[in-house]
Amino acid sequence: MSADFATVRLALMEDGRTIASERFAITLFSLPAEVRRYVDPTRRVVTPGYRRLANAAIATGEANLTMERTGGEGGIHRICRDTSPAAVARCDSLELTLRSDRPGALTCLSLGADDEFFVLAPPGAAGPPVRIEAGRPLTLPSALGEVPGGGTIVWPPRPPAGNALVMCLLYARAADVPLESLRRFSGRVLSPDEVERVIDVLRRRAPLDGSWSVVNIVEKDT
Repeated sequence: MSADFATVRLALMEDGRTIASERFAITLFSLPAEVRRYVDPTRRVVTPGYRRLANAAIATGEANLTMERTGGEGGIHRICRDTSPAAVARCDSLELTLRSDRPGALTCLSLGADDEFFVLAPPGAAGPPVRIEAGRPLTLPSALGEVPGGGTIVWPPRPPAGNALVMCLLYARAADVPLESLRRFSGRVLSPDEVERVIDVLRRRAPLDGSWSVVNIVEKDT
């Protein structure tokens, strides 16, 4: 994209799922000023970290990846502070069911209300990307297998309370998933510049599609 012209993908989304999309070549100066500021790189609007990271899910449109989020009560997940196995089993842990119309390799990420970033799948960006087959639902984290020493992987809600983003991106090949670059950021609270760097890392490898959901995390007594 130059300062004068851009290719824009318009996507119709519902709770982070892409329902339909189409690409258009536009002249920036033909747009109203209140619209131009969202696509003109010289007039970028600063938004909260999780909303900016969600923009990385607007990919090439060469596939359709959908996400269904379950767990919690009415979409609300209560923080799980006791991390013992017995307590975690009772927590409002998160589950994602993903579907794609194309096979490929997945990575799933989270960004908390405090901008703490994690690579959820594969856990900590260690190990190969997650494989998804066309037309076959994939449920995470159960499909990730067991943790070392036994036991299943779970995603209990972590503090702080607030809105957290969970997002999965689909790539054509396992080699396209930028796990080595993402590993440097996983487990850290990111600065605004680092959030932009993560977005650049994700987009540089041309994901086929992405899907995201905002998780409402609250204290247990809320």
